[in-house]
Amino acid sequence: TPMQLSDVAAGDRVLALGRPSADGKTLVGPRVVVVNTKADIAAKQEAERAEWRRRGIVGVVSALNPQTKEITIQTRTAEGPKPVVVAAGGANVKLTRYAPDSIKFSDRKPSAFEEVKVGDQLRAKGDRSEDGARFTPEEIVTGSFRTSVGTVAAKGEFTIKQLQGNQPLTVVVRPDSVLKQIPPEALTMMMGGGMGGPGAGGAGGGERRAGGQGAPAGGQGAGTGQGGGQGTGQGTGQGQGGGVRRMGGGGDFMQQMLERLPPVTLAELKPGTMVVVSSTVGADPTRVTAIQLVSNIEPL
Repeated sequence: TPMQLSDVAAGDRVLALGRPSADGKTLVGPRVVVVNTKADIAAKQEAERAEWRRRGIVGVVSALNPQTKEITIQTRTAEGPKPVVVAAGGANVKLTRYAPDSIKFSDRKPSAFEEVKVGDQLRAKGDRSEDGARFTPEEIVTGSFRTSVGTVAAKGEFTIKQLQGNQPLTVVVRPDSVLKQIPPEALTMMMGGGMGGPGAGGAGGGERRAGGQGAPAGGQGAGTGQGGGQGTGQGTGQGQGGGVRRMGGGGDFMQQMLERLPPVTLAELKPGTMVVVSSTVGADPTRVTAIQLVSNIEPL
């Protein structure tokens, strides 16, 4: 469709073919310009997210069969955990993996069956069998994620002091990282001002959703959503503060609860504040890129 220059807006995607100038800063005589508007891109991403929600499955890898290229995952159901066998050996199955130190679903890299590990998070799009015991995928996305708990020690990128081992961990916050805080009124309830008062029973476990652009936290948070991460919502963990956890989670309910929390800025994180950070597992164990961060978690 022909467009005028005035129709092009910030956020649109442009591909121009032409000859670069001597300084490489301009394009001389562009022959073809293809524009995807920001609205078009957003509509496409939303359609993809809807497709993953409608035909997707999420779970933690519990077993691998190299001979048949089958992956068994544990999924959450109303009746409790249920194993599902994902047939990953099909000729047309697209297998990808979250890139190290990236929280974006769009940054996922081509992968192979051999890269999948027990304990990984897995998200697949495809079709279930009638009994729900098997899944035939078109695309599989896997990733290793960690959840770190600690207190803010310094500003800047910033640094937290992990609860386990008291070791420092540098947290990198990017524009698509999701920063949330538990508000004071919720803290009051958790500390005894509500929800049954001090000592009231509750669901323990401490599992947390990483979150998806899109990750992951965001969240496939990695985690958590698509584009900002196709987040996933299952989780296993080892230890508190710095141990590797796999996109820790409580499923869609936990993600909805986190989405309702008010935002917090990096400047508002004061030294001594306790935070939980969801991230991918990167090359440097002393640095993580935040998918999702939640502050004021002391009562948890």
